Amino acid sequence: MNAYYLDFAKCSRCGQAAPIRPSMFSSNEEHRKWTKTDGVSEFFLCTVCNRVVEIPAEGLEPHPSIDGLWPDHEDAPLRVFEVPIECDALGCEAQALVFVTRNHETTDEALKQESRQWILADLKCPLGHRFPWPPWH
Repeated sequence: MNAYYLDFAKCSRCGQAAPIRPSMFSSNEEHRKWTKTDGVSEFFLCTVCNRVVEIPAEGLEPHPSIDGLWPDHEDAPLRVFEVPIECDALGCEAQALVFVTRNHETTDEALKQESRQWILADLKCPLGHRFPWPPWH
């Protein structure tokens, strides 16, 4: 079985790290930072405390894993869902993207059902508005 490097985001609440993307691991530090694009706030779901927390500013931690992430390796047991959310405050156009890592067999419907248990207290736009539940609620 091949070992892949995955980038892990560490939860600021409980300290658990969750894989959120295949790593661009390099011997230098340049690929370890999380790069935000297009002004979209980025969050991930902690697999332990079930909170949606912001990707840490200090960057990601690459670690070797035999798991791999799907779809980059179609036979990998892990899949990353990207859940887009828009702020629903009047006049606010902020957007967020939530990364959720689950096993390969998790369906979109199962993720929708599970999302009712997520803790969204930290899911706020840059202006401080709380983002609403994911769009399927």
